[in-house]
Amino acid sequence: MTTALTDDSKINLSFKKVQGKAQTSNNKEVANESIGSNISIGASTIFGYQPPTPVSSSYYTILGGKVEKVRLTATPIDGTKNASGLYQAFALSLPSNYQSRSSNPKKGTGMFINNKILNQTTGTLQIVPPSFGINYTALAYQTSSTPHTQIPALDARDWVLDYFNGVFFQQDPPTDISENPAYVDAFIYISDYAVARLTGSGGGGGGSPGGSNTQIQFNNGGSFGASANLTFNTGTSTLAVKAKSHLSGGVSFKRTKVTTSYSITTSDYYLGVNTAAGPVTLTIPTAASATEGQTFVIKDEGGNSSTNAITLSCSAAETIDGITQTTITSPYGSVSVYTDGTNWFIY
Repeated sequence: MTTALTDDSKINLSFKKVQGKAQTSNNKEVANESIGSNISIGASTIFGYQPPTPVSSSYYTILGGKVEKVRLTATPIDGTKNASGLYQAFALSLPSNYQSRSSNPKKGTGMFINNKILNQTTGTLQIVPPSFGINYTALAYQTSSTPHTQIPALDARDWVLDYFNGVFFQQDPPTDISENPAYVDAFIYISDYAVARLTGSGGGGGGSPGGSNTQIQFNNGGSFGASANLTFNTGTSTLAVKAKSHLSGGVSFKRTKVTTSYSITTSDYYLGVNTAAGPVTLTIPTAASATEGQTFVIKDEGGNSSTNAITLSCSAAETIDGITQTTITSPYGSVSVYTDGTNWFIY
């Protein structure tokens, strides 16, 4: 016979999970639980940047380009009345004049539009919680008096705010509906989420996060995108990759097919040579015209170099490992050379 979880177990499991603790006993308070836990969420709802230290600010002030102070509107949520017919839950939304008052560069796009309800964005529009600093604690107000009266943290209604989805819950609603929450002053996160930083898409804070077609433009017109395949068609572009980074997907470099004598250009990389029709001479460009560290790879793709040699020759008075030319005479042989800006070297 299976026994269902008791209400006490359900409450403890839920409450301790939210507090970052594992449930090991109904007899233990949260502070007595020693095993940690957490709630798993996707990168599209994790802040990509650390919110700055909060300071006292006026409405629509933006701190560090990452958070903005706003007065959120509280609206009763249908179907949340208690047995006495009083609302327990309220949805927070951006105000009706948000776009005209905000200095957020993303206003009017994505989630940053007038009257946008936070819980409908599934975490893409969030309130910054006080875990990032006590001054991020949201302040709730009621309309029973003018100016509006702040609802104390220990008010008899026993209320709690979910910073992730912007839902205000009051366990014991006041009988005077004018004492229900009308506004909540808080900071919203307006910068990129983690997914935008991981994919290099940028701009993930206000709309559909992520992206796969970000382009990096080089001075000579070459480019590569944050996609599965990267193609480098120029020898004068430079790609800097940080330590411990890696590229997922294939990387392809430009290949030039060669069947007759040819002057290598600085936009070449692989030279695939077939000498079936006769010997081939490849002339390397001057080192001064190339970028320091530029590399060329020459390969006998036809397998005929033992009969018709491939000669790699320098321009002007430059050398390759101290000599003016080198040859490939072994079938399917290859040679790779690079420059120090003055001469060429085999590696």
